[in-house]
Parts: sequence; structure tokens; C-alpha cells
Amino acid sequence: MLFLIVLTLLAQSPQIESVPNPRSPHERVTDQAQIIEPVARDRLNSQIDRLNQEIGVEIAVVTVPSVSGVPREFALELFNYWGIGDAETNNGFLIFLAVQQRRLETITGTGLEGVLTDAWLQQMQDTEMVPLFRSGMFGAGLEAGMKAVEEHLRSAPGEMASASPNADSGRLEPQLNAPARGPAAKGISEPDTTRSATPRPW
Repeated sequence: MLFLIVLTLLAQSPQIESVPNPRSPHERVTDQAQIIEPVARDRLNSQIDRLNQEIGVEIAVVTVPSVSGVPREFALELFNYWGIGDAETNNGFLIFLAVQQRRLETITGTGLEGVLTDAWLQQMQDTEMVPLFRSGMFGAGLEAGMKAVEEHLRSAPGEMASASPNADSGRLEPQLNAPARGPAAKGISEPDTTRSATPRPW
């Protein structure tokens, strides 16, 4: 019985390559866990796309039912595999939920670390996102988090590296084959181009 349960959980856990990359015009959200209401998803896509056009930051929101390993490591690998953010300024940001494991992960490119600090992200998650997640309001929690992130980014533009939007589309060019970036997990001595705030359970 235990063997069957393990097989079932593994079958439900996505691999990095199987998570649909949301990069497309006006599409920045991948909701494999199917927890975001369509209206909330549309608002998130519009908000993230607007931020990309106006200040050059690339953000992705991803939900999955669960992962077979450590959610933070999966989120870091996904961030690097997709190459979120400008390759030179590392100004990408990922919000990642592993729902069955009740884990919220945020991965920050080093170009944004001056404004989206670990301390600020942890406080924001605890006050704006986690209480709504505990009530099962995932779409509302993600919108609340994104609202706080947008306000914080716009309040301190001088603290982040800049990236020029694509001249034709107003969006950053997708870097679908961007080289992997150094992991941010503490204790790993590789180039620090991404960071991960402390994971937040709910």
C-alpha cells in the first residue's frame, strides 16, 4: 500500500521540463494546481505584463500540486531552467506554490535583491499572502502578494538593476535557452545570481 501511495505521489509531481513555461504575450502564470480563479489569473497576467513593459522586470507565477523533492530546490531549478529575467541584469522574480506540501517559495534575481530583500519578502508573505492561503483563497493571496511587490518595486526603482524592454513588443525577449544560473542556496559556492527567501509554510 505504501509503495502504491509513493507511486501515486510521484506520478502527480511534475518534472522541471514538464512545467509549461508561461512566456507568451499577456501570459505570465502557470497554474498546474488549478487553484487560481480565471478572473484572478487574468488580473495577475495583466499586472505582471504591465510591470514588464513599464519597469522591465520579468515575473512568473507557478503553482503545482506537489514536487517529489524539496520545493525550494525545485523552484530554484525552475527559475534557472527558464532563465527568468534579463540575462545581464538578473532582474527576474518567481512566486512558486507547492500546494499539497503547503510551501510558498519566492526566488529573486540578484538584480532585484536591493529592493526585494529576504526580510521584506518574509514579512510581506506572512502578512499579505499566507493568511489568505490558510483560508483557501489562493488567487486572492497571490494577488495580494503581487500588489505588495509592485508597490515596493515602484517605490524604490533606484535599488534594482535596469533592463530595457524589447523595442518592438515592449516586453523582454524570452530567454528560453538561457544558460543556467548559479543556485542561491546557502553553502553552495557558485555564482550567486539568484536568491531564495526563507520558504513559508501555511
